[in-house]
Amino acid sequence: MANPRHLKVLDSNRAPVSGQPIMGFTFAAVLRPLAIGLALIALLTLAAPADAVLSGTNGRIVFIDGPAFGNTQLYLRSVTSSTGAGSTTGPLATGLTDQHRHPTWSPDRTKVAFAEGPGGATGYDIYILDLTTPGATPKRVTNSPGITDDRPAWSPDGTRIAYESGNDIIVHPLNGDADLNLTGLLAPKAWKAAWSPDSQTVYYSVGDITQPPNGTNNDIRLYQQLADNSSAGTELLHITGAHVFQPSISPDGTKLCYTSSTAAGNSTTAAVLAAPLSSPGSFTVIADSLKGDYNCTWSPDGTKIAYTEDFGSNGEIYMTDSGGSGIPIDLSNVAGMFDGNPDWAPDGRPTCPDASATTTVNKPVTITVTCSDTGPAYERSNVRDYHATNPSHGTLKQEFAGDPFVYTPNAGFVGTDSFQVGSFDDFGFGTDTGTVTITVRPTPKCLGKTATIVGTAGNDVLTGTPGNDVIVGLGGDDRIRGGRGKDVICSGPGRDRVTGGSGNDVIVGGPGNDTLGGGPGNDRIFGNSGADRLSGDSGSDTLNGGSGRDRLNGGSGTDRCNGGSGLDRGSSCEVRSGIP
Repeated sequence: MANPRHLKVLDSNRAPVSGQPIMGFTFAAVLRPLAIGLALIALLTLAAPADAVLSGTNGRIVFIDGPAFGNTQLYLRSVTSSTGAGSTTGPLATGLTDQHRHPTWSPDRTKVAFAEGPGGATGYDIYILDLTTPGATPKRVTNSPGITDDRPAWSPDGTRIAYESGNDIIVHPLNGDADLNLTGLLAPKAWKAAWSPDSQTVYYSVGDITQPPNGTNNDIRLYQQLADNSSAGTELLHITGAHVFQPSISPDGTKLCYTSSTAAGNSTTAAVLAAPLSSPGSFTVIADSLKGDYNCTWSPDGTKIAYTEDFGSNGEIYMTDSGGSGIPIDLSNVAGMFDGNPDWAPDGRPTCPDASATTTVNKPVTITVTCSDTGPAYERSNVRDYHATNPSHGTLKQEFAGDPFVYTPNAGFVGTDSFQVGSFDDFGFGTDTGTVTITVRPTPKCLGKTATIVGTAGNDVLTGTPGNDVIVGLGGDDRIRGGRGKDVICSGPGRDRVTGGSGNDVIVGGPGNDTLGGGPGNDRIFGNSGADRLSGDSGSDTLNGGSGRDRLNGGSGTDRCNGGSGLDRGSSCEVRSGIP
């Protein structure tokens, strides 16, 4: 265990106070070193996360993985539970061959900005990769020969990227406006920017990571400054005798986490602290492994903090509770590789549309609701729906989430009922709900007779019994077969195919282009609006085309054909009316 230290804390909102002894913790800051005239073991391991302060449900972490101080690449790690469940995908194809580091999400999660260069501490430029186009060539944002551009941080409003350029913090508008240098008057060097959630304020550190803190001028301090450069930066936090740097602001803007160290460069004294933004010196220790903990980033829901532990080939990404409790969880665990520079994005929540269904009294109806994931296509996962509320006038059954619902109205109920549908994907529950409205109608009639077989508003296949049936198709493109018996059939609207079967049947088509066949027996067939095809088959049939261009075929037997309005054609019609 490290020796407890009494440190003096200075911040812009408080008078100097004596820090309390903390067992097992020595202030150390593994700042994202960029070299200050010194090739400090590649400083890759000091790469800090680029924070966009994106709020929402916890989604994917973009990070780097690869040989220590070598050509690391970009990866995505889904975090689907508080226990760290999830999977890693990558590397992301960029077409660039050098070291990738310090990725930062665009607020809409369609892009990632990152630094790429030859390894070591210098020679980097900023690029943007479009994740919605597989194999896309990254867009080059900076091209600064002799100057390292590094550690980008995308503003939450999506309009700007702040990054380190040499010794300064630059705010780069993505609309082509002129860059702003926030720190031209500060020395020796400004480090790693972070944004406030409203995109109005930039936080950064100023100091020299190559020098150990000495309680005065060598200490790296935190600053805050308006992003429009309308005023100079002001000191936010100074811990006497310690470096403080790598700030990250919580999604709600009320807290920050940062790295603190009592040694120069990559130090095992590095620890991650969290504090109220209004009192940044009143900290809670988040991680103090004595291996070096740094590069903190907040989870989108504010309950977790991810960070890097250890350096070089031992570097791993851990997650722990943002309140300082709990056991850290290793999210990367790749032996012999450096995993670091995490930046955490939210996940798009699934949504559910409203839906409707129609049934008749005492008849169950199966209802399918299609909830869908949102966000860029690459991040969408399987969505399953469930009933968030129950109907008031019936019962609801669903075997498993995502299966269709079976609604059964209460006995004798006629009217309108409804229930709410929610959904969840691999990352959690959505907040949006859809309303399913069910209309329960009285048992329909066909030619004044109460139906014995009733379809739905969808596409149905209805088959009669050997007896005398009254069949009503309702809506949809139905297929109806009457079977034996004297049947009465009303097909309803839609493009229906109806066969009366044997027996003396009465068939009434609905609006739409129907195909109506009587089958054996003396049938009466009535078309409706639309271009219908009527066929009498054997027997003495009566065919009435109705409005529209109809085709009437009486079949064998002595048939009567009435074309109705429209240009109709008839065949095998012994008695014709309205047919040329």
